[in-house]
Amino acid sequence: MTDKLIVLNNSDERVKEGFIKSEDGKYLTIAFLGEKGDYRYFIDGKIGDFNFKNHCKINSSVIPKNAGIFLINGDIAYLTLFYGDKDRIKSEFSKATSLTVGDFLDVSVTTETKTEAEQPEINKEPAYKETGYVLPEDFIAPPQEIPESFFDCNKDKFNEILSLNQPNQILMDLIPESKWVDVPDENYTFGIIFDENDSPLYICYGFKLGWSEEPPEKLEGYCQWIPLDYNDPQGNGLWVIYINAQTGERLK
Repeated sequence: MTDKLIVLNNSDERVKEGFIKSEDGKYLTIAFLGEKGDYRYFIDGKIGDFNFKNHCKINSSVIPKNAGIFLINGDIAYLTLFYGDKDRIKSEFSKATSLTVGDFLDVSVTTETKTEAEQPEINKEPAYKETGYVLPEDFIAPPQEIPESFFDCNKDKFNEILSLNQPNQILMDLIPESKWVDVPDENYTFGIIFDENDSPLYICYGFKLGWSEEPPEKLEGYCQWIPLDYNDPQGNGLWVIYINAQTGERLK
């Protein structure tokens, strides 16, 4: 069985993006970007907790038919991302856990995430460039009058980065349908994640700033920790920023 990447559907705006990938038919890895909190996964009736922030690796050889990620708040569970039959996922999860499946539209969930007013204004902070990350403002914004994506507007620049730098095979093995290179002169790792039709989904920038309970201050709110060895989740890894390949928007 070849690797496959499944992009999850949004059920609520609290979790922006997520995917499930199979690794050579042996493991399933869930990864997502969302608010901090107590999340549980549901995959074809199997339920479990995430063993570290926003990532979980499951021993399974079967690509799921129904999968979901729930944010738990007390005795209420909120479906944030899903793949398959949404109603069935909610019903089976509720029966298996005895939790009520709530609706974000009616209930306010308290998490550890800072409010928008408290988030650092990374877009306007010149010191942020010290990390080596090139801000989207330095690229060409998609024209409003024609249907051209952020990736298309900057394709030559992205391809140049990929062609002039050494591939990072560890990340390409870890995340199927992706290309990654290390950019030593600028002290970052650059990557593109594609969908199953080879269309760009995310433009990624990774920084070797070391694991910590909270993201580095200048990246807070915009990044995710990716360990390069799931047996050592707090060891060697990267803080990764994801950019929507269509709009150029950095994902929180």
